Amino acid sequence: MSGDHQSLRAEGLRVRHGAREVLRGVDFALRAGEVGVILGPNGAGKSTLLGVLGGLQRADAGRVWLNGQPLDTTTAASFARHRAYLPQDLVPAFDFTAQEVVDLGRYPHRLQPEPDEAAIVRAAMQGVSVDALARRGIRQLSGGERARVQIARVMAQVWRPSPDGLPRWLLLDEPTAALDLRHQHQCLSALRDWSRAQGIGVLMVLHDLNLALRYADRVWVLAHGHLVAQGATADALTAALVQTVWRVKAHPVRDPAGVPQFVMTP
Repeated sequence: MSGDHQSLRAEGLRVRHGAREVLRGVDFALRAGEVGVILGPNGAGKSTLLGVLGGLQRADAGRVWLNGQPLDTTTAASFARHRAYLPQDLVPAFDFTAQEVVDLGRYPHRLQPEPDEAAIVRAAMQGVSVDALARRGIRQLSGGERARVQIARVMAQVWRPSPDGLPRWLLLDEPTAALDLRHQHQCLSALRDWSRAQGIGVLMVLHDLNLALRYADRVWVLAHGHLVAQGATADALTAALVQTVWRVKAHPVRDPAGVPQFVMTP
């Protein structure tokens, strides 16, 4: 199998941690311009799948294709220009200002800079409302503020499709974990709108099913390393699935805009 030139694809992914099989034959496909979310209980294999798709971890079996090219044949420089990855816990090593941190997102493009490098950084910061923090030291910011600065950095790294015509990709591991309610919605809305406008593929690990229902085009649900559901978000995330996988009761409702949501009870 080979992926096409507008997708992030994987087939037959298996990962073992010692005697434990963390991923068990997982297939995956996300198109450029879509927002995807990986869901599942703790220990289901979500971060492992994201790490393998993002090239941070090797699978014991299976293969990944980025824009039609096998991931294991992609050079590090090309990978950095076409894919950005934000891990869960990123501790700043130096007290850069917020703008200097976002500037670092443009480092992979230093040999072939775009004519509007400064404008890209400004737009990324404005998108997640950290432009007012530009001159503040990253270590002086709250955890939520630092998280939004890091989201701006990786957005800046893959701001628009590559000059070679290939799409770019952003992978984020629990990007909303440190954010308050307002900024959760603001950042996910910004990522969704930016993905659609620029044709960027966005893939996230989330825990909040209602955020996934509101912002994701597609979901993949893992349980014990198995892919138990995938597809268009509202179709894949059923009340029966939630009760089976998460062992809570999910009562479907719709918000005033008609977006499906769940009310959870034990």
